[in-house]
Amino acid sequence: VECVQLEESLKQRFGLSQAVVVPSAADRSNAPLMIGHAAATYLADNVNPGDVIALGWGRTLKFAINELPRRPIARTTVVSMLGGLTHAQPLNPTESAWEFAEKIGAECYLLPVPVYADRPEQRDAFMSQRSVQDVVFRARRANIAVLSVGAFSGNSPIANYGFIKPSELEELQAAGAVGDILCYFIDVEG
Repeated sequence: VECVQLEESLKQRFGLSQAVVVPSAADRSNAPLMIGHAAATYLADNVNPGDVIALGWGRTLKFAINELPRRPIARTTVVSMLGGLTHAQPLNPTESAWEFAEKIGAECYLLPVPVYADRPEQRDAFMSQRSVQDVVFRARRANIAVLSVGAFSGNSPIANYGFIKPSELEELQAAGAVGDILCYFIDVEG
């Protein structure tokens, strides 16, 4: 009952057509698995022929993709909203997009850039490429976006995979960062 009430509150407050609230796990370490299972169930029931799915990354999303049944859905497209990692890791935006697309028999579009550029001018150069602009255009036209809010700790993928140095993590936390969405840092207000 509490979850249903929260779903209704979220829909009203943010103008959502749908919301899914998952009960709290007694053991918080199981939360990503529980949320991933609920996300997989939701996606299996709600992805339809012709849908374009923009995809983020993270542990929870990885669990969702693992739980997703293998079922081709006609004319679907999966578009990664993040670049890739140069070093193979269990969580990789490119791999997540590819695995999701494979599960539903979708076309897959990947951003052929690193997750983070070293300097703003490098980012601008990447973003000016026609192939990158095409993928970004497709992601913006998606009718479904699947992403998660990443926890911000020394155990988070952003910290573990060396995207930021421990000193930068401390600086961001001191500035109020509590997590990330698509590798953009957020505070408690989002």
